[in-house]
Amino acid sequence: MKGDSWEIPDKDIRFFLEFEEGLSPGGLSTIWLKPDSNTGSFVEALEKAEDLKPGTYTIYLKAQLPDDSYKTLDTISVTGADPRAPTAVLTVTTPNWARPNSTFSVEIKTGSYIGASLRD
Repeated sequence: MKGDSWEIPDKDIRFFLEFEEGLSPGGLSTIWLKPDSNTGSFVEALEKAEDLKPGTYTIYLKAQLPDDSYKTLDTISVTGADPRAPTAVLTVTTPNWARPNSTFSVEIKTGSYIGASLRD
C-alpha cells in the first residue's frame, strides 16, 4: 500500500469485499469487484440486511493473487444503527446568564412519543 493506493503487480489479481456475517442481505459474505479499466478504481453500492442488528461491522478489501492466496489490502468499520425514531425527549434549559463553571438551576422536561410513563 502506498497512501491510498496499491500498485497492482499482476493483471491476474481479482479484488473482492468480504463482510462479517449479518451485514449484507441474504447472508452474502463476498462481492467480487471489477476495477475500471482506465483508472483501476472501483465503486460498489452495498445494501444492508433488512434484519441488521445494531453494532460495528468490518468490511475487508482483499485480493486473490495468481497463486490463489489472499491478501488483505484494507479494512473499514461501519456501524449499523437502529433506524427507529427516538421514543422519548429530554430538554434541559439553562438561564441565559449562566456562565461556565458557575452554579445555577436548570429546568428539565421529559416527554414521550409513545405514551410511556416517564418519572423523575
